[in-house]
Amino acid sequence: MNKHKHMAHILMVDDSEDDFEVVERALRRRDQKRIALHHSSDGLHALNFLRHTCQLCRMESCSRPALILLDLNLPGVDGISILKSIKSDPNLQTIPVVVLSTSDNQREIQTCYRLGASSYISKPVDLDEFTERVNQLWNYWFSTVRLPEEYDAGIDTHCPHVVKAG
Repeated sequence: MNKHKHMAHILMVDDSEDDFEVVERALRRRDQKRIALHHSSDGLHALNFLRHTCQLCRMESCSRPALILLDLNLPGVDGISILKSIKSDPNLQTIPVVVLSTSDNQREIQTCYRLGASSYISKPVDLDEFTERVNQLWNYWFSTVRLPEEYDAGIDTHCPHVVKAG
């Protein structure tokens, strides 16, 4: 098994504080010392953060997340548009994007994969089941998959729109 040796920086783009808290709690129970979960509730701010164009950030020393967790139903810029932007940007397109959505709409699922989503996970209503899916996500992306070393550098963020959990 391939162990991720360094701090795993994850960007979660989701306007639901409740969903963010579920993911945060599940990951903290999983491996508190190796996880830095960053949260943006707004798609435009997440894109600005990833592209280093947020006027409120000091982005000189920023790196990129190892994984992006993306909700589709966001205010303003929706998740499909964010996914399309990430996967069409040569500087961002290799970042794995896992769509976390309440939707089971087959057209949305197909669209996400066609645009380059790495996975599509339906958010269960049941808290225990949601927590188990987050654990499975962690096992896959940070215990099984080998990610490029450039993701190990982490994120040094001073952006007020993207908040580090904890």
